[in-house]
Amino acid sequence: MESTQNENSTIANSNDWVKLNVGGKLFLTTRSTLTQKEPDSMLAKMLTTYDGDARRWHNRTDTDGAILVDRSPEYFEPLLNYLRHGRLILDRHVSPLGVLAEAQFYGIQGVMDELNQLVVSEDSRPKSLTRADAIRFLAGTVSGCRLRLQGLNFCRADLSYLDLSGANLSHCLLREANLSGANLTNCLFTRADCSRANFDKANMAGVQMRCAVLDRASMVNVCLEASAEQLAANLEGSSLRETNLENSYLQEANLRVSCLKGARLVGCNLRAAVLAGSDLENADLTGCDLQHANLRGANVVNCVFQDLRTPLHMAQTMDAF
Repeated sequence: MESTQNENSTIANSNDWVKLNVGGKLFLTTRSTLTQKEPDSMLAKMLTTYDGDARRWHNRTDTDGAILVDRSPEYFEPLLNYLRHGRLILDRHVSPLGVLAEAQFYGIQGVMDELNQLVVSEDSRPKSLTRADAIRFLAGTVSGCRLRLQGLNFCRADLSYLDLSGANLSHCLLREANLSGANLTNCLFTRADCSRANFDKANMAGVQMRCAVLDRASMVNVCLEASAEQLAANLEGSSLRETNLENSYLQEANLRVSCLKGARLVGCNLRAAVLAGSDLENADLTGCDLQHANLRGANVVNCVFQDLRTPLHMAQTMDAF
């Protein structure tokens, strides 16, 4: 039997570069990436020639020669990366259900089970609330009563410039939420997850944030002084790794045993602030006012203390290491 009757596919120039135009976004990859891991997928068949078989994929191309695919580029990218290195990695904002629909379209079988599990997991997870939800809660709260939002999911919600004074946000999920310019006076954030949240220019006088997570949050020009009720801001035991607190007002704030590794505190007012036992390794306190601040027992390894507004006395740092 002649070789032309062989139905086995042969892939020519497997290392040739291929351009794909998926939904208007260009992707550059190789034939081997698209054909080797999932040889039965639509992508592999688009780039495979069959000896003795007249059936061919008639790929349409744009003016630059890129193969046109009328699908979502956002959901295609994780699948292409899977074909490249064998791992399915989804960014937070990418819907597993959307990627699953694309995997079914392209016939990429290797990710089906994992995506189905992610879809089920996402469906069972509490949905993130929105600004409209927060306003609805505010409108339904009787004047003079504390707004109770503890344990709710406000991840990536826009809560900027809202008056949430006195609200109970303990144990809330506020990752990447926008609280810039908000009135957060006397709010409770005990054990809340506020990592990467934006608090810029917020009024946080008297805020209670014991053991809260504020890693990589932005807290520029934040007011963390004592409130009108003489309630000092309390961040004891909180995590502020690489948090930006530039030019913030933290007079008399309690930061005892908090983690401020790599935090930026340039130009902060830390008068009479309690930083005893805190971890300030690699923190930048350039231009800070540390008059009467308590740094006893703090870890100040590689901490920057340049251009301080007031002298730092030895008694303030006794036993610091």
